[in-house]
Amino acid sequence: MSLAPDLPQVETPIEPTRWLQIGSLVRQRGDQLFSWQCQGCWCWQALEQEACPRSWESCTSPWVAADGRLYYRPALLEALRPYGAVPATQSDLEYLAQSYRCWGLECLCRLEGDYSCVWWDEVRRRGLAARSPFGLRPLFYQVCGQALILASDPVWLFLATNGPRDLDADWVCWYLVTGHFRSASPWRTVHEVPPGGWVRWQADQLQTGLFWSPRPARSTPPRTLEEAGRQVLPVLREAVRQRVEGQQTVLVDLSGGLDSSSCAVLATEELSPARVMGVHFSCQRVPEADERAFARRVARELGLPLRIWTEEEVPLLQEASQFARLAPVPLTAVLFFGSWYRCLGQLARSRRVRMYLRGTFGDALWDPAWRTILRACWQERAFGIVWQNLWLWHRQGMPWGQIVLTRGSPLWRSTESPWHRRPLAPWLRPEVWQRVLEVEEAERQRWRQRGPVQVWEWLRGIDRFAESAALAAARPLVEAGLTSTDPYTDPRVLEQVLAIPLALLVPHGLPPKGLLREAMRGHVPEPVRLRATKGRIARAIFRALWERRAWLQDELRAGSAELAPYVDGDSLRAHLNRLPFLTVAQPLVLSSLALALWVRQGGAAGGGQEPVTGLPAAPVVLRGRGRQTEAGSSGQLIQWME
Repeated sequence: MSLAPDLPQVETPIEPTRWLQIGSLVRQRGDQLFSWQCQGCWCWQALEQEACPRSWESCTSPWVAADGRLYYRPALLEALRPYGAVPATQSDLEYLAQSYRCWGLECLCRLEGDYSCVWWDEVRRRGLAARSPFGLRPLFYQVCGQALILASDPVWLFLATNGPRDLDADWVCWYLVTGHFRSASPWRTVHEVPPGGWVRWQADQLQTGLFWSPRPARSTPPRTLEEAGRQVLPVLREAVRQRVEGQQTVLVDLSGGLDSSSCAVLATEELSPARVMGVHFSCQRVPEADERAFARRVARELGLPLRIWTEEEVPLLQEASQFARLAPVPLTAVLFFGSWYRCLGQLARSRRVRMYLRGTFGDALWDPAWRTILRACWQERAFGIVWQNLWLWHRQGMPWGQIVLTRGSPLWRSTESPWHRRPLAPWLRPEVWQRVLEVEEAERQRWRQRGPVQVWEWLRGIDRFAESAALAAARPLVEAGLTSTDPYTDPRVLEQVLAIPLALLVPHGLPPKGLLREAMRGHVPEPVRLRATKGRIARAIFRALWERRAWLQDELRAGSAELAPYVDGDSLRAHLNRLPFLTVAQPLVLSSLALALWVRQGGAAGGGQEPVTGLPAAPVVLRGRGRQTEAGSSGQLIQWME
């Protein structure tokens, strides 16, 4: 679902510059567009089943439009009651409108859900746009002359402005070297509303800031792993319930691992086995990546229907020639699994399913890089956190030498810089590595704004989740009407986990994800719960690259000159003949290929070779002089949350 103007067929038209409505992708889903006026607030929403008559009068202040879903609404309703602002219906849009009316900008600290939303106050001529903490719903903006333009797909911005589409050099260098996104926008003139952040505009000023910074939950610190598991399970169960509540059927990504199996178990407890369907992709040509037996075991014990696609049915890289058409940004997952996402979309259409439950965030949440976190704490002089966890691990039986040394380096030595990976990617030009060194310090300063050192270093470690969040907006899923959600991104779950010492989250002598294993004891089948490792598909990916290397080399040979300052095309093509030996440099190889193909197919120009069907003529335009400044109140907002 996306935000875009769609002028209604009414007797009295509304000025386009004052209009914001959910756009063409809603029609692709088969929804109907309705609007209504409630207590002076204009609301627009796509309704799936219920009908609501249209009521068009003069546009009054304020109005709100949103893509997403709110969770924990009873708590929000109780907070609204003292203000007499009780929503007349159960629409999320009315909750958003009344929250803004009562608290203004501070309403963002009270909203919980997966959303991107925009408020406009016509009387004060003031607007506000925001995204939920983990950014599963995209929202972009662009300042063009005296207009501020908002859209949930960057293609619409380019269609509206026909402005410059230059890539951001810092973004490109960071992605090539790390394989991760700095933000969801690779363009210099297009910006994303940051996850957990806001953009506010009024008169001649545009301000940005953050409203969310994770804090450990206020609970009694557990002393044992069993006690920690009892604290986490109710919070995780409620997070799943909030996401599947009211759904007729839910698709669950059942990979065969602990994270996805836990989501399937908790979803089945809330709904029923008949209303939950598992989906699984198997790379059976590589035995170590064949997880079908574990997925079938979980589905059988839960009584779930399970749909399995094999690599023969949906080969890897099958949709590589349509990569830029399928992905709004160079997502490696869409490059390799684009055909599987198409099949997933077709299944959702045939079953009329709208919710896709995933456990992508599980690896980063339950198995953090604890040595990296402790090193950062040491360097930031947070010695209390370091010694507390070291002592707990020592009591669990971990030798001091294993605790203090990380890959042969002492805990107090600085972490390895990306510069040390330079020999692994000789096709990247020296200027790329030099620029990454400069960007790295800027990234560290940016993450410092998110909270205490043990929090922001953890978040830096899970920065790769930005790619999965962008994947939630990948066009094959969106156009099929499928909404991706992940209970492990629930801020309540994260804050509960942050309240548990690292030594209990990663206990010595146990397989990774010890806390989740303990919490799901008696719920997940034991063979899955006790698995020490899970099959990796890296070998299957590199085999697919090897089999299609001739086509890849042809594409790179005809590549765009836009990447010439960053990538030596001849060197990259030569290294494609060494793919079986490059597994140590996986992120660098995959990110280089993904970006090169995406740019070659026109992705950087905004949409690929084929136009996206049904796009509106232009996104919403809100007039203003468009001068961007840093907001001085962002620190106050974070302090207010504490």
